[in-house]
Amino acid sequence: MVTGYTLAANIMKTHITILFSLFIIVGNAQSNYRKINTINECANFRIVEDFKHKLNIEYPTYSVSLKNQPYKVGERITVTYCYDTILSIEGGPIYFYGIYENFLFIDKGTGSIRDLMIYNLSSQNFIFNTRLTDPPILKEDSIVFYYPIPVSKSYPSFYPKCHDSITKNNLFGYSEKRIFILSESQLVKTEVYKCGYRE
Repeated sequence: MVTGYTLAANIMKTHITILFSLFIIVGNAQSNYRKINTINECANFRIVEDFKHKLNIEYPTYSVSLKNQPYKVGERITVTYCYDTILSIEGGPIYFYGIYENFLFIDKGTGSIRDLMIYNLSSQNFIFNTRLTDPPILKEDSIVFYYPIPVSKSYPSFYPKCHDSITKNNLFGYSEKRIFILSESQLVKTEVYKCGYRE
């Protein structure tokens, strides 16, 4: 026979189990988010503090503090070296992407076409800024990305054919594979193109 007390205890136990499960899911999602958003896990790092609106990350050389901006898009990015702040940037939809050696990568935008900003932490200046259609990839000393080609009514015949599922709503465009060599600050245009969804 189930008494009122037993029923209430079972309901409370169920609620506790659900809340505990949600806590684990949310916690894992927050912990994994930065790893997913970091270019190829471009350097070893560890999360040292993870608060509701702030995240602190330690790299071998630099420490990064990320703070959400309430009621705004984007986050405040602060980079320190030996306890000295060498960069603090905020305003607009900017997000931390990762650090590789002395290079800081910043994601800017909210749509399918976004900006990638590269900051040299050693010389303390921005060395590259580009638009892109896909998440960038770090390969050795280079960043590989796809640059959006301006939308046109007609494209060269040597461009690859778009899949019907993309072209049927006319929401498509082309992008070119490009490579930015970090150590030389050199941009390489490969003339390799692909078709993709475009907002």
